Amino acid sequence: MQVIRITMPDGAKYDVPTEIIARNRAKYYADKEFDGDIERSLAEDTIPLFQSDDYEIHDWAANNMNWSDVKDHATLASLPEDSEASHQEGWINGEYEIIDKPDGVAADLLNLERLASMPLKAITRSMSLAGASKVQLVFETAGEKPVGAIILLTGDDTERYLKAIEAEAESEG
Repeated sequence: MQVIRITMPDGAKYDVPTEIIARNRAKYYADKEFDGDIERSLAEDTIPLFQSDDYEIHDWAANNMNWSDVKDHATLASLPEDSEASHQEGWINGEYEIIDKPDGVAADLLNLERLASMPLKAITRSMSLAGASKVQLVFETAGEKPVGAIILLTGDDTERYLKAIEAEAESEG
């Protein structure tokens, strides 16, 4: 998967799949030049342009999109070099709250309950766009429509995946 790596003002680096940027551009030009056909706009215009010059990817992203358009698809690649110092400052003087957070089986059941409340389409689309390697999907199909999936979310970034799926479900809601 190709990504654009962006360095933020604080020095943190985020990876955003270039597919998100390409689809944004293809949608724009599909309405203007391809009778609304996003896939044709992508194949005949955007992909060749992006493959011809990496600058075009950044140019479109920076001048036609906002961080809010990509943030749910961005993954943290590296912390700022001075993150240890800023984390120490935050640890000593940062805002805080004490919360009860489920763990172990209770956390797994809560995550399962959250997943069960979301449309299958939102789950699969969000995970495929994120290139989530921690997701295992199994479909039975009725025609072209997926009717079932098995999803395994594990590790430290489970919460990020669930938030991305919830956001996708809300946008389709």
